[in-house]
Amino acid sequence: AAITALTFKVFPDAPHSTSLQLRYRTLADLLAALFFINQSIYELDALDFAPQGESWLLLVRLTGFEAALPQKVDRLVSALHSHSSLLESTERHDDAALWNPLAQLSQGWLVKVVLSPKQIPPLDARIPDMQRRYSVGGGIAWIAAQQAEQFDRLRAILQQQGLAGLCIRGTAASPLIGTARGNVENVLAARVRQVLDPQHKFV
Repeated sequence: AAITALTFKVFPDAPHSTSLQLRYRTLADLLAALFFINQSIYELDALDFAPQGESWLLLVRLTGFEAALPQKVDRLVSALHSHSSLLESTERHDDAALWNPLAQLSQGWLVKVVLSPKQIPPLDARIPDMQRRYSVGGGIAWIAAQQAEQFDRLRAILQQQGLAGLCIRGTAASPLIGTARGNVENVLAARVRQVLDPQHKFV
């Protein structure tokens, strides 16, 4: 008698990626779509957004097996039409330049700000004349100041709104602008105390 062992190897299809450019009339409309996506079943590989002319563009990247990816795209676009004020959607070639947040930011001072999506509207309202792009689902703002006056104004705005920025391009007395790290920690500690001890019984 002979015993034979057979081994079968399965090589699944390599995942493919595609990008969608979704247009919204206002930043508020776009952020409403962002909050819907964050609470939904849809998993995105990347999500950026930026103003373009009089409207806003939301850029999302989806990954999946080649056969299933078109259905995944259709379901997401259909859901956004139903649950947000989506104006139009365009499928884009998924190349490196599309997802480089610095590709369209012109020369000058470039500042990276870590923030949350809820902090974007008051910040963006103060810098309509500056180029900016929000990455990582609204967790990072890339802001380009082309003139010294803009950079000084941005530094003051970050200070007023309790945000810290890192100047990664351009001349500055210090690479850290806006709220100092110690002040950020104090603000966070105060917020935690407000939640855990709103009546200040233990302080």
